[in-house]
Amino acid sequence: MKRICIWVNQNFLLPSDIEYMTSDAEATELKLNLISLRTAKSVCLHFSYDGKTRFYTEDIGLAGDLVQSLVQFLNIDNMNSAACFPAVSEEVKELFQKLQGLQDTEKQINSEIVEHINQIKSHLIRAEDARFYNGEDVIKHHNEMMATNEDLVKSYKIRLVNTNEIQLALKRIHGILYNASRLRG
Repeated sequence: MKRICIWVNQNFLLPSDIEYMTSDAEATELKLNLISLRTAKSVCLHFSYDGKTRFYTEDIGLAGDLVQSLVQFLNIDNMNSAACFPAVSEEVKELFQKLQGLQDTEKQINSEIVEHINQIKSHLIRAEDARFYNGEDVIKHHNEMMATNEDLVKSYKIRLVNTNEIQLALKRIHGILYNASRLRG
């Protein structure tokens, strides 16, 4: 418990240092209720003399930082840990649902793009044929090709926005997984 007190004193801004007293036989645990400077939310640290440590916080990143700092300070190679972050679990579910919808949209947009490209090719061939046979339909096919090309550009812009949303969702999932991986000692 003495090393825990040293770690707490080195890692937290406290009004005064915590001192380890060997004379207090009834002391079986150390509990600290703090406020995170990052989020202004409460953080509870609970250390038992049997070696169990509990961190209570809503911030998965902070919990990971606490675990990694303590493991490094105590020079622990392997530590069992358990975590429960219901809000983060719900966010991950929502992100995966959003990703599924975005991927479905991407497939639809890609099929529309292929359709537009094929229509443009068709209009181009018809315009070339009309040029050889009669010049009257050339402008009509050319105008149809330009309208289809404008639709193609719109589809590309929609696809770009969709791709950016996919990237943002994947980055957020990556951040959550990174923070979750830091919960292991």
